[in-house]
Amino acid sequence: MRLMDKEEKIAELLKGQVTLTTHRVRYERKIGGDPCLTSIMLEDLCWCDMVYRSNFILILLGIMVSIISVVVGFIYSYAFTGILLGLIFIVAYFSGRGSILALASAAGKMKFEVKGVGFQDIVDFIDQVEDAKNRRYLDR
Repeated sequence: MRLMDKEEKIAELLKGQVTLTTHRVRYERKIGGDPCLTSIMLEDLCWCDMVYRSNFILILLGIMVSIISVVVGFIYSYAFTGILLGLIFIVAYFSGRGSILALASAAGKMKFEVKGVGFQDIVDFIDQVEDAKNRRYLDR
């Protein structure tokens, strides 16, 4: 990323994919091998959001299938298959959950999964974004 005049990096998230500077927030990634870039100037930034997503139905299915397999499976000798299927649902639940961070302007938004980043690190990044935006207004 080439910095503008008097622009400085403040913070990075996701191993440098998301960069906060004194002037903008930029998200660089590759989708299917092709580079993609989204950038929002701090003056245009109007919204920050972090949500936790999980597919709770998967854990319920996993538990239900396992219990039913144990109860019914011993009669018909297929308990192992049902328990294995239940474990697959449970593993799918734990591997599919995570947080999503979204930053938006009036014209669009950048939305990215922040797997492996701690809650407090995400909150600190949002605080830094808000602080940088506030400083842009105060320095005018």
